Amino acid sequence: MNFNPAQLKLVLGKIIADVHAIHNGAPGELRMAELAALMNLPLDATMHRLLVERGAIKFVPCHPLSASPAAAPVDVTLRDPNQPAPATPPPTLPNEGRFENRGAEIRVPTDMATIIFPPLIAGAYLTTPQILDIRFNPNATIFGKKMMFSAPVESLHMRPDQLDVKVGGPMGPMLSRTVKTG
Repeated sequence: MNFNPAQLKLVLGKIIADVHAIHNGAPGELRMAELAALMNLPLDATMHRLLVERGAIKFVPCHPLSASPAAAPVDVTLRDPNQPAPATPPPTLPNEGRFENRGAEIRVPTDMATIIFPPLIAGAYLTTPQILDIRFNPNATIFGKKMMFSAPVESLHMRPDQLDVKVGGPMGPMLSRTVKTG
């Protein structure tokens, strides 16, 4: 999928600013359907409905200095006893927190692969006014699947001038991308 660099720069700036504001106590959340619209993703009516039903990504600060009084901790514990515990280290800095999104599994077919949003997407984040780092829990991440190969998204590093997508698995180094906006 290709983005116009100027458009991507605006999208990244908005996402970074929104998450930073939410982290610092502003009301709000990032709704999956609104993110897709912001990125001008071509969605048919069915896919749009699935994203609306999927709801919002919730961002919750983990440090007491940054947490708003109304912020409740997000439980990102995986309930499946057959899965290992997430490897994401607990946040310790005032600008760190946890995120999660729960809902029905969504499979988005693309020209290159099928993108799968599992029932739980979760992990940790770090936010500043100019940077947003997203680190997915290994067992609660978005992944791409093509025939018998799958590739989990490990992390997203966003700055207004650049997006870094780190992909894991055997094909990770070939699939990871850096997109510059300026």
